[in-house]
Amino acid sequence: MNPKKSIWLTLTITACVCSVLIVVTVAITEPYIKRNRQIKEYTAVLDVFGLSSTPDTVMEQFQKNCSASPDGQYIAYKDTSGVVLGRAYFIEGAGFWGKIKLLIAMNLDADRIMGISVLEHNETPGLGARITESDFLQNFSGKKIVPKIVIKPQADPDVECEVDAITGATETSKALERIINQHISLLTSKGELCD
Repeated sequence: MNPKKSIWLTLTITACVCSVLIVVTVAITEPYIKRNRQIKEYTAVLDVFGLSSTPDTVMEQFQKNCSASPDGQYIAYKDTSGVVLGRAYFIEGAGFWGKIKLLIAMNLDADRIMGISVLEHNETPGLGARITESDFLQNFSGKKIVPKIVIKPQADPDVECEVDAITGATETSKALERIINQHISLLTSKGELCD
């Protein structure tokens, strides 16, 4: 056989085998990837409501304590008797370097934040990325959201809607404030109660 044809035949067979292997790998791993993404999301929901879980119990805890609204806009947190205690909303907007995706939980009166979690971001490591740190996120718990959240350096602890900004990450802090305030009408709507 011609050496050029032999090389092309070898490359074609190798490309076909690699393509098949990639397709098979994706088919095998896709359910695991979906499940892990769901566990991550459910863990974040439980966290913003102040509920603890382990990787083994997260699915059970979520099913027991949470349910999606009929319109799919929020996830309701219920006590053991089925009374809705709060709602969590997925919101997103432009950060300093890219999209920031948040999960924010509101109390039943829709006037105070129960908890907040950053699900995705592209902020600067060591600076803007500190929006994911629990010390920063805990500052939002119990804060009044109406008329708006204010994130600023040296927030006044007596002002119910002010949160301390991250030092050195002014633009990320402003972006986070903007994202939350852009969604105030959604966050403060009480919506249709879950069954």
